[in-house]
Amino acid sequence: MGNRVTGITIFHYHLLPGGVSSVIALSAEAMARNIPELKSITLVSGTVENTSEMAESISHRIAGSGVEIKTAVLPDIGYVTGMASAPSVPAIKSHLRRFAGSFWWIHNYHLGKNPQFTQAILEILREDPRQQLLFHIHDFPECARYENLQRLNTAITLNPYPQGPNVRYALINKRDKKLLAQSGLPQEDLFLLNNPVRGGSAASFSSPPDTKAIRTRLKRAFSETGNYDPEGLHLFYPVRTIRRKNVLEAGVWTRLLSKHQERPCNLIVTLPGVSTSERRYSATVEKAYMEGLIPGLWGMGRRLEEADVDFTDLGRSCDMMIASSVQEGFGYLFIESLQWGLPLFAREIDVLDGMGEFFDPKSSRFYQQLPVPFSSSKAEKLRQAYRAKLADLDEHLPAKSRERLHRQIDEIGLEGCVDFSLLGVPDQMELIQMIDSSGFINECMELNRKQLSITAGLFGSKPNADTVSAAEEQFSFDLFAGQVRKIFDSYDRSAPVPYKQTNTEAGSQERLIDAFAKLHFLLLLYDYNWAS
Repeated sequence: MGNRVTGITIFHYHLLPGGVSSVIALSAEAMARNIPELKSITLVSGTVENTSEMAESISHRIAGSGVEIKTAVLPDIGYVTGMASAPSVPAIKSHLRRFAGSFWWIHNYHLGKNPQFTQAILEILREDPRQQLLFHIHDFPECARYENLQRLNTAITLNPYPQGPNVRYALINKRDKKLLAQSGLPQEDLFLLNNPVRGGSAASFSSPPDTKAIRTRLKRAFSETGNYDPEGLHLFYPVRTIRRKNVLEAGVWTRLLSKHQERPCNLIVTLPGVSTSERRYSATVEKAYMEGLIPGLWGMGRRLEEADVDFTDLGRSCDMMIASSVQEGFGYLFIESLQWGLPLFAREIDVLDGMGEFFDPKSSRFYQQLPVPFSSSKAEKLRQAYRAKLADLDEHLPAKSRERLHRQIDEIGLEGCVDFSLLGVPDQMELIQMIDSSGFINECMELNRKQLSITAGLFGSKPNADTVSAAEEQFSFDLFAGQVRKIFDSYDRSAPVPYKQTNTEAGSQERLIDAFAKLHFLLLLYDYNWAS
């Protein structure tokens, strides 16, 4: 029979538009359509904003499934940075126990955004052995989020990676599953749960988008957003403007490709950053657009109705998907590039391991760096900045991690150029402002000549139809629901018993910190916030 779960309660700090919220919505739809015994899904958010709208959207999509979508707002589980004072752990536990009797599915439970919420969950895990929990991890506080990590470890008294018969872990990529296993958690408690993707490849669309009309409407509706040429090539980057998306780098590639192609290129970035820590970066990117340093459109993703343009049609009408992100958990845009029939140009990141089979070299290109000219004196200042940053992290990093990072820092800029992503945002902006200098852009062109030539050859190409079908199958609703069933069934291995700490738990966090102690997770880019 397996573990028959009829009610699921999904917890997250908020349900604002973004990556985790998209996963929650698609997960709910996938389960409602493919798990017949499921009767209700309750969305529990720390904020009112967008909660009812998201529930209504899911309900509309699953109409006729027999699954009821409910909502609850618990302000005590929102981000603590927006609260007048820290919430009470006993009060949070009392609120959470209202949902006893259902299966608890908790997203990013330990990210340091609300340590009291984390503590309350960990205490309930020990106190209520019959309460089944799934910890769905999209991001890790140990992954260079040291401010979050310190906030978490200062406020909680229990290990954030518990083991027991009533807890399982869902990981969204093979890298994270491997790291948790290496940190000491049992393999049988770790499940790879690929983000679900709604079907709908380019071949399934009844007709191509009216590209000329879309671009005309965009120009008319968003004439105030910067230097946009509807006749130029369109590079689509459908992301929120946050630091790890490294949007300014995509802007540099856009300028270089325009020079290489001898025709205008536009970078289309859809959403601004909204959290306190991201607003400064988002505002800087917006400034670059307004000053014409990055050609294209920025931040119009939630205003597309003003142009009477559908988001999917906008994506399909573009000439290429671009991604300069230095860090991802999953990255829907990689799969969307396949579904929308777009060639893909993206920075190579480790979470794509195991997905290479879906990206045909004829329609995709992954790059490792964007080298830009940098003087020896500036390179030494850059190395000093990284050494100073590393010194501030001594209390967080094991000795072997610090030694490895020092070796990597010593190699920065030794050949007269640096990878653009290694620069702090002020240096990135300075270089973008220099692109109009013929001498500087010619140096950039020479450093990237081969990459630009290969990338330019992608325009007009389309992903292989068989590859697109294989990708859609791997990330389908059906396979997602099947893996969820395996997770549910795994709780049947043993009867619920009181919690007992194991010897392998204590070192799990230190091993994760060391695994993430790599230079590309410690970029100066991440220091650019309102507190800088």
